[in-house]
Amino acid sequence: MGQLLQLIPRPVFDHLVDRLGWQGPKPRKFTYWSHLAAMLFGQWSSRKSLRDLVFSLNRHARKFYHLGLALVKRSTLADANEPRPAVIFEKTYYKLYERLAQEMEPQARQAPRIKISDATTIDLCASVFPWAKFRSGKGAVKLHTVLTGQLPQCVIVTEGKTPDQKAVQDLRVEAGDLLIFDRAYLDYAWLFRLHQGGVWFVTRFKRNSCYGSEPGAGVRETRPGLWLSSGGSAHRPGPARPRFGSGPPRKPARTMFFSPTART
Repeated sequence: MGQLLQLIPRPVFDHLVDRLGWQGPKPRKFTYWSHLAAMLFGQWSSRKSLRDLVFSLNRHARKFYHLGLALVKRSTLADANEPRPAVIFEKTYYKLYERLAQEMEPQARQAPRIKISDATTIDLCASVFPWAKFRSGKGAVKLHTVLTGQLPQCVIVTEGKTPDQKAVQDLRVEAGDLLIFDRAYLDYAWLFRLHQGGVWFVTRFKRNSCYGSEPGAGVRETRPGLWLSSGGSAHRPGPARPRFGSGPPRKPARTMFFSPTART
């Protein structure tokens, strides 16, 4: 844990506390640094509750002095999570992100512009977070993440019931980009806009998607036609050339369907 905390520049964090700490109550013994370290420990060790977090963290109390931390109590941590301004920890993340992006910039220039989009659902208590609409009697939020290389380009937080394809409609892409996403993002009108903008994409179609293909073996292409939705209504008025690829026979046999933009 000490090695991981060394990656966070302490002077930068203290400066953020001095500049933004006025938005919350002044800490007495439980400092912002101890608060940050406690919450990071909970994430790194996959703790399930504040009680579990505090119990596990205090088992290492002998090391607190060298880490600049103080003994943590569950009630103190719970009280600190409520009134303290989260913007301090948010700004700390962006400072680390900028630092990492600068170190990885030479590698990013040589790599192709590949963007991977995916989403994950985080369950929440519906009574505590009534705004996190998901299912009847159950709350959740959904994190939509777009990765460029090894860094996230953006992380969008929505209600748990928000469809994946709606969260990325305003995603900023440029001609020549390669998007990779699963079939949860299938929106044929959006795919057509990507095609018009010169953006490559690789995805999987649903089983009930409508498309036509020419017979053949190995790698083959479909003949130009319409992109059709699962219901059969046309969403793309231009020709499409999705590519199929199948590897050597396996048990069970497996066919891969890649759907990039049409380019020859």
